[in-house]
Amino acid sequence: MDQRKRTISRISFTKALRSLNALMDQEKSSTVEIKSAFEGLERRHQELEEISKKILEEMFIAEDIEDEDLEKTSEENLRYESQFLTARCMFEERMASIQKKAQSVSSSGNSTSRARCNLPKVELAKFSGDIREWLKFWSLFSKIHEDTGLRDEDKFQYLMQSMVPGSRAADLVNSYPPVGENYQKAIEGLTKRFGREDLQIEVYVRELLQLVLENAVAMKKGILASLYDRIESYIRALETLGVTTDKCAAMLYPLVESSLPEDLLRVWQRSNSAAENGNVGKASNVSKTRLDGLIRFLESEVQNELRISMAVKGFDIGGKPERERKAEKNLPSARNLLASVVKEDKCVFCEKTNHMSEQCFKAEKMPLSEKQEAAKIKRVCFGCLKSGHLKKHCRSKLKCSKCGKRHVDIMCPGRRSRPSSRSDSESSVSAVNIPKECALASSAEIPATFMQTLRVRVRNEVKDVVVRALIDTGSQNSYVLSKLAEKLDYKPHGQQDMVHLLFGGSKSDVATHQKFQVRVGNLDGTYWCNFEALGDKVICSNVPCVKRGAWLEELKKRDVIMSDVDSEEECVSILIGADIAGKLLTGRLHQTESGLTAVETHLGWTLMGKMPPKENNAENKENLAVLSISMLTKDVDIKDLWSLDVIGIDDPIDHKSRKDHNIQVEQNFKESIAKNPEGRYEVKLPWLDYHPELKDNKSMAMQRLEKMVKKLREMQKFQEYDGIFREWLHEGIIEQVPAQELDNWGVYLPHRPVFKEEATTKTRPIFDASAGSPSLNSCLEKGPNLIEEVVDILLRFREGKIGVISDIKKAFLQISIDPEDRDFLRFLWYDAQGNLIMFRHCRVVFGVCSSPFM
Repeated sequence: MDQRKRTISRISFTKALRSLNALMDQEKSSTVEIKSAFEGLERRHQELEEISKKILEEMFIAEDIEDEDLEKTSEENLRYESQFLTARCMFEERMASIQKKAQSVSSSGNSTSRARCNLPKVELAKFSGDIREWLKFWSLFSKIHEDTGLRDEDKFQYLMQSMVPGSRAADLVNSYPPVGENYQKAIEGLTKRFGREDLQIEVYVRELLQLVLENAVAMKKGILASLYDRIESYIRALETLGVTTDKCAAMLYPLVESSLPEDLLRVWQRSNSAAENGNVGKASNVSKTRLDGLIRFLESEVQNELRISMAVKGFDIGGKPERERKAEKNLPSARNLLASVVKEDKCVFCEKTNHMSEQCFKAEKMPLSEKQEAAKIKRVCFGCLKSGHLKKHCRSKLKCSKCGKRHVDIMCPGRRSRPSSRSDSESSVSAVNIPKECALASSAEIPATFMQTLRVRVRNEVKDVVVRALIDTGSQNSYVLSKLAEKLDYKPHGQQDMVHLLFGGSKSDVATHQKFQVRVGNLDGTYWCNFEALGDKVICSNVPCVKRGAWLEELKKRDVIMSDVDSEEECVSILIGADIAGKLLTGRLHQTESGLTAVETHLGWTLMGKMPPKENNAENKENLAVLSISMLTKDVDIKDLWSLDVIGIDDPIDHKSRKDHNIQVEQNFKESIAKNPEGRYEVKLPWLDYHPELKDNKSMAMQRLEKMVKKLREMQKFQEYDGIFREWLHEGIIEQVPAQELDNWGVYLPHRPVFKEEATTKTRPIFDASAGSPSLNSCLEKGPNLIEEVVDILLRFREGKIGVISDIKKAFLQISIDPEDRDFLRFLWYDAQGNLIMFRHCRVVFGVCSSPFM
């Protein structure tokens, strides 16, 4: 009976094979027809293989079967197996050719459409062993797990790449040898450890309980949209785990309801009571109905809040917050009658609203006992100066900059109150202890010179603070104190590496500044402007404010009011440089009889000039040391005269950090190495993390090319130099830029020949990757200095009896460059007829700083 089945299966297999071959011989056959025919052949082969295997096993067991019969049956099975394997190879080749044609057709389109389809690679979701991340991870990885076209060995590799290195999940997966047989065991181990349904259900029920606890102890109202998203995601996850709302709604409903704020809960109870009175006896499952209704209610409230915010902010032409607009008009509204009253935060010590309690200048002069007494009367925390709790219950993450304990700086027990006036001994400047310099201009405390200072408001979406600003046209950029940016929750949107040119012609080291978008306005809030400023810990030293004198009375008669008069705050928080200052000037100015000049800006009036001698109390102290204020910060300290790093002795910590950095660079380089279809190593350029943006340098490369070619023709070396590029082009070392990519952006490397008659390579092109500003070399990692290892190599060379050395021909040119980086390695050349040719390198370039390491 089995042999008869085998005969029928062989006939079916042969017919399916003939049908597949006939379709593949016809060029007009569709891909669907060929795939269907191959799938039918594959099923016939599986059936035939099972029957043949069964018959062969029975023949082995039978005692009356001769060896010749066994051998004949085995040969027949192998013949059918060979026919199937041949058909599969032909099918795969046909599919590959069809796919290649499709790719060539799609690539024949214009460059714009091809660029739009150049999507980033999809990265595997990483799993760290956090049970809350399991559902998200497994929903994405299950596509790989269920793919029947992948072998278990490949699936195991994807699984290992999906684990966060060093995590518990990674340790579990790595405990299995990476072979196909262990893939299912690793999946089962992960599922038992992190993916058990009972464990997952507990996780999301606990998350709902956490929402209830947060609502119970919350000191301020949260965002309703965020709360709704969290509730919906937890319920959706429970539904995925089989905990449907039909069965468990009675448990989930009180959890969701208890996580809502009290005012929202009251609105829900009123609307829910009306709905229940109209639907008594109609709902088959009361708990499920109430839970669904609660979710729909939350969704509706979130949508309503979105519409309200659009209506309020959509026409905010003046850019003022709602509170300021209502303060100007002082008109009652229905919203004010219904909504809770917004209370402005007043200073605990002086009860003013233009600054925070921890920034009060009055409190700086008060002893600690008086400040604690004021805080006690106002019933605020002694640590954060906020109401609603005591210091022992304070949860704010504060840290005093003086003692490191949990309180604001102004409440530090070790802080001394600031005196109202400075003594002569304090105001004098020591010739040895020179403070930080800032070249804003050259200002001296003696005689006093007024600079363009004023008081401004700096704000974010929620609050604003009043700080001192300085207009300095000697600075190319504007700056903001990092402390102020952190206080207003400004988020940096980039970084800028700069070299500061200081007074006297000296240069600073490369400094990295974060970029912030700041919003500055005048004191009365009638003018606001946004501009980009660089963050720094210190902008400049103490800048004197405007002192009282006859000039103020004179300006007051002309309706000119100064904002920075007798200011107790000494530091400058905003420096407005030449990039912004010109846009703020209105063109109005007044010259006073005392020689001072008042200049109007959109942010207010400023006063500049030297004080009259009769008003200057220090006119007889001209010989004292002068405090010079420079444009940018530079620390000048006498101890730098005997700093060890000046004579080349580095700190071991710095050496260790460079070593760690080099290890990281080498590790990143090894991870980027691949083999191209030619079997050659292919590498990417090692870019710096925050390198400057490269600019177009084609014109510069063209100028240098013309000079170099003229010199080559005079030396009669043009043909020899041209022959090298022809040889490189033939060997694939360089390639000509395709016609459709000639107008694309690229970096061009100037080049020149080096002639060495005694060397193995007599003529070698050298490419200048340091040309331009910024240059390509300034944007790349140099990599570890491998020359330092020469001593170790020489010592090991002496260990054996025979030493062997060799010279790799064109060593740099043996390593391929990733195609994505080749447009950064373009260069120009002329052919014999004088036509300009545009090439780009396909191999590592001699002249790029990273090439020796690579």
